[in-house]
Formats: sequence, structure tokens, C-alpha cells
Amino acid sequence: MNNPPNIAMRPLTAADAKARASLRAVLAPHKGELSGVATARAAFDAIMLQTPAAQNIEYAADTIGGVPGVWCRPPSPGERMVLYLHGGWFVAGSVDAYRNFVGQIAARANTATFIAGYRLAPEHPFPAAIGDAQAVFGGLVDRGFRDIVIAGDSAGGALALELLTRIVRDASPVQPTGAVLLSPVTDLSLSGVTWESRDAADLLFTKQQARSLIDMYLGDADPALPFSSLKEELGGFPPIRIHVGDDEVLLDDSLRLAKRAGDAGVDVRLDVWEGMLHVFLSGFATFEAANSALDEVAAFIRYGGKMPEKNQSFDPEAFVRAAYAIAERMDLEGWKSLFADDGVFIDESIKTTYKGPAEWDYPLRKYHTAFADMHRELYDFWSVGNTVFVRLALQGTQTGPLETPSGTIPPTGKRMDAPCADIWELENGKIKKFDCYPEGSVILTQLGVIENLKAAIGS
Repeated sequence: MNNPPNIAMRPLTAADAKARASLRAVLAPHKGELSGVATARAAFDAIMLQTPAAQNIEYAADTIGGVPGVWCRPPSPGERMVLYLHGGWFVAGSVDAYRNFVGQIAARANTATFIAGYRLAPEHPFPAAIGDAQAVFGGLVDRGFRDIVIAGDSAGGALALELLTRIVRDASPVQPTGAVLLSPVTDLSLSGVTWESRDAADLLFTKQQARSLIDMYLGDADPALPFSSLKEELGGFPPIRIHVGDDEVLLDDSLRLAKRAGDAGVDVRLDVWEGMLHVFLSGFATFEAANSALDEVAAFIRYGGKMPEKNQSFDPEAFVRAAYAIAERMDLEGWKSLFADDGVFIDESIKTTYKGPAEWDYPLRKYHTAFADMHRELYDFWSVGNTVFVRLALQGTQTGPLETPSGTIPPTGKRMDAPCADIWELENGKIKKFDCYPEGSVILTQLGVIENLKAAIGS
């Protein structure tokens, strides 16, 4: 049965637009530069090593299935684990260079993650890398792992898809729980329309450069052998989540994969982030979008995909993070599905309670109408049993009317960055009560409403 792909466009925030403009000035002059393999590897690793390391992650070298790699382990990981296949266009990238970035995913998802050090081209062309990936998966199964999410970025996304294809085709007794793909390469023929339509926007790659790297990877192999989103049978794949930048020449690789996966009945969601570049999630120190996407990836790993058959304990914080991700992408049906039948949403700033499916999503719709770029910046989480306390900020530029009990505030064009506190009371995996405490006076001040009111009274 066809499952139409869930594709969401994520708007560019003002802060990210400014950061991207600064980055363009640095990267654009070097777009598409070709250098020797050794030089390219050193440069790529240096860039990835700039990613800030996560706190409280233990890194440990290991060899699984004969393939070296590094574990990224949080203090108390759950049973689910992640097999991560790094990017680098098949010729670059290393487990040491990726440990900081993948450690961030492991920390946010509270999941032990193994980065596989697969062999690189041109010294080891196709099918060496996918052979290593398959050996690692088999080695994990031999060690007793049964709940495995496969993840990868760029070329690692291509290897993740090929690994999924082989596991499903061979009817392996252990099937992956889910898949996370970040700016994946899915068509080595480079036939996507965005190689042309996004050429000016993309800060990194040219078609000629990509073709040269892919030729190194293929060596003497038949180009039709590696995974292709244009021809592979995707039926039987686990749930897939894809994140890609709208400014990537590889955008069409993700769009076509999502379409074909949906046609095959796969649970697939694709988030396209406006203004973002290739594997932008590694830039979480620079981009708000990267932090949001990383949190959504972590929530999917912890709480999404196929749930384990047994011993699945409810994680309140993971539930709440997933709920914020649903609100961010304005998935209104998904939001309403989180509530218990008698659950309530209370906006404490206006002392209003929303009940039932007809009302639960009203506050989301109201704020999104007023702030098209509405964003919830999450700062701190505290959990006591099934109650979760969250400190956050409500951010956005008012470009539409904002309804209030006292009347409608017309568009002001002003920026809101207001403190907020939320309290989630959960019961049986659903929202029993959601209390939202936005600083209403701060919002009104930032939008200029109080200043205008004082001026009116003074006159």
C-alpha cells in the first residue's frame, strides 16, 4: 500500500540567515576545488574535528566484524544502539574525525553509537565499504544486539541504504529498527535536477567534482551495482527519517528517495531546511536549525521507529522532546494524537484551557499565524516521575495578526524572544495536562504593544 511521503519545509530563521551569509563569504571561493586524496582527507578531518564534543560521552576503540571503529557511549544508554556510517564522498572521513559529531547524537539520544571505520576509495573501491558495513552489522548481531538503528550522512547515507537493501533482501533474522539519513547520496548517476537548480546556492560541491569522487569509488565496478534511489525495491524498509538542506545540489536525491519509499509503503519523513548546506547538523554551534534537527534525530532514535518487542520503558523526556519536534513542524494531527482523551492544554498567560481534538492545536495555529518562523528554543529539562519541566524561549518575527483575549494585535514586524516555562504531566504515554507559562508581558513589550498603549494613555 502506498504511503505518501511526509515532506516538511522548515523555514530559515533570521539568525541562521545571518550566519549563512558569513559562511558563504568563507566557503564560496573554494567551491568545487579538487586536490590530492591525502590533502582532501586531512582538510575534511580538520573541519569535522571543529565540532564541539558532547559532555559525558565515553569514547572507546573496538573492532567489530573485523572492522575497526569507535564507540560513543553515554553514561546509562538504553538497549537500542546506532550503527553510524560517516560521510566523505567514499574517499575521506574517519572515525576519529566524526567522534565529536556522532557523540552529540549519542548524548542527545542516550544511545550507544558505533562509528564504523570502513575502507575508503580509491585504495579500496566498491564493494569494499559496503562489505565492511555489512560485516559490522553482522558482528553487532553476533554480540547480541537486536535493536539497531542505522544512520549515515552523505556517502554514509548511501552505504546505509545499501546495507538496508542487503539486510531486507537476505531476510536477516534481525532487521534494523529504523534509519536516519543526513543529506544522503542516493543516485551515483548524478541525474537529479537540483545539480543544476541548486548549483548557485550550494556552497560546497560541483557536479564535475562529485563525478571525479564517485569514479574513484566505483573503480572498475559496474555503475549500476551500488544502491540507487531510482531502481531499488524499498518495500520492507524500516521507518526512515531524512534531513537535507534546501540549498544542496543533493536535494533531489532525498526528494526522490522519499517519494519512492512512500510509494513502497515505508514510514518515511523528509525535512527540507531552507538555506541550509550539506550535513548542516554538524554546524549546531552555528545554526539554530542544526540544533533543532539534531534534537529531532535524537527523539526519533530514542522514541521513534519500531518499538522493541519487550522491556520498552517509557522515557518522559524523550516523549516531550519528540512532542516539541512535532510542534515545530506544525504536524497538527501528530500533535493532537499525543493527548489523552481527557487531556488539556492550558495557556497560563491568558488563563485559557483547551480541551479535545478541536481545541488542542489552536494555540499552535494561533502563534504560527502570527509568527510564520515560530521556533521554540529549548534550554533545560527536569523530570520528576512522569512530570517534565522545561525552560525555553518562544522566538519569531510577527508577520501576521496575533489573537489575544483583549483583541487582535496587527503585524508589527518585530522580533519576539520571550522566556517560557512548560510543565508536562504525562499518563500512560499520553499528555494528561500541558501547562504553558509564556511571559506575556515580555511578548507584548517586545512587539511594542505596551509602549504604544502607554503613548495612547499619555496623549
